[in-house]
Amino acid sequence: MKNILCIVLFFMLLGTSSAFAVPASPFPMEVKQPDGTVLELYRKGDEACNWVETADGYSVIHNPESGYWEYAQTSLQALEFFPSGVVAEKGVQPPAHIKKGIAPVTFVPYGPPQPSGVKVDAAETVLQPDGKSIVLVWKTSAGLFWRTTHDGYPVAQNPRTGFWEYAVREPVVALVPSRILYRPGVEAPQGWAKHQRPTGCQRR
Repeated sequence: MKNILCIVLFFMLLGTSSAFAVPASPFPMEVKQPDGTVLELYRKGDEACNWVETADGYSVIHNPESGYWEYAQTSLQALEFFPSGVVAEKGVQPPAHIKKGIAPVTFVPYGPPQPSGVKVDAAETVLQPDGKSIVLVWKTSAGLFWRTTHDGYPVAQNPRTGFWEYAVREPVVALVPSRILYRPGVEAPQGWAKHQRPTGCQRR
């Protein structure tokens, strides 16, 4: 009986482990600047989305060109589609804040590769998790691909629920080096923001 309970518990934990991200260690890590200065930095977030801060809360990032840790600044990378929380339903008009006929926009030379089996402008019927069907159409522009309803409203699949929802276009922000070196004991530039983080972490 004990063995059976242990096996059941193991598989229950295995099934739920992906739903919970392990938080970053609360202990500092030591890194060395190229000039020999030793820094104590803290990882924030979890294994799915993380960034690095100083003890007093300033986000820093390693600049691969110079080798130095620098204050991080935010950089707008794209305007991408995210689930709005409003499930797409056939014959149901979406709320006014959902815009039709818009596309994602990229500000840097990146973009996901074309999904396999994509036929642009070809309609496809898909089933929502509740069994209701909707018609979706692949669209493309400037190397980016997304899906819309048959009447032109962009949609995004919610990874938590599996439902296709009407999409909203939101900015995607990354942390990039500022070329301002972080030096312990030296004050940050006046007005510099603390606790900056990339978009994926902002949405948690």
